[in-house]
Amino acid sequence: MIQKEFVTIFPTIGSLDVVKKTLPSVLEESSRNNACVIVRENSFKYTDKLEWLLELDKKYKCMWLMITDLVSVATTLNTCLYLAKEMYNPKYISFIEDDHGYNKGFITEMIHMIDSYYGKKSPTGLSYGIFSGCNKHIDKINLDKIDGNLYPTIKNDPNVLGGHCACCICTYTSHWDSVLKGYDSDEYLLSSFQTKSLRNRNYNKGYTYMISGKGIMNYIDRIGRGGTTDKKLRRWDPKYSKSDKRSKCEKDE
Repeated sequence: MIQKEFVTIFPTIGSLDVVKKTLPSVLEESSRNNACVIVRENSFKYTDKLEWLLELDKKYKCMWLMITDLVSVATTLNTCLYLAKEMYNPKYISFIEDDHGYNKGFITEMIHMIDSYYGKKSPTGLSYGIFSGCNKHIDKINLDKIDGNLYPTIKNDPNVLGGHCACCICTYTSHWDSVLKGYDSDEYLLSSFQTKSLRNRNYNKGYTYMISGKGIMNYIDRIGRGGTTDKKLRRWDPKYSKSDKRSKCEKDE
């Protein structure tokens, strides 16, 4: 085991043009801070992308590349969380989506935020437990500022109070283990069940989140395949899962 204080998990599928603009910045920032990046490519189909990732793997000593068949997001993240702990025993683990990258100073800022605010009470009465560098995907969230950073106000519902969207989740490894407890998997590649349960666990354990007020992340606008996307583009049903026996699966048109 080679211990790394900070590990980033970067799951990705397809989108070579996007990842070429984001992943190098994550690797550069990690190299500057003696951190590590676990990159998981979720398909063998993207030949050009795989060749590019293999070249990056040779260039950056801080990169751990995993290539697998297509599996659910929850399975991917839980596998990477386990690998991060087994390989590097990190104090901090950051998960980001592949259309997000790091600006210079991201890691030092996130470590400072976590060490400064983790466990402290927010004005809502909940303690800060999750931290994010993404201040873009905050539409329809009622936010206020504290020391230049953002936090959700009491006007939000519990699901929103419990966590930011999945584009960036950074916290102590111990919080991933004892509070978040990883992601809940179901038969869909991605569903609101997988991410909502994580946010609700954070809330029900008495925690909320904080977003850095500094511009420490870069991101690429693209059409995704999640709940905000036109239904015809989706590869999964974002609402129902086999865990809820009351549900009836809806098929895409």
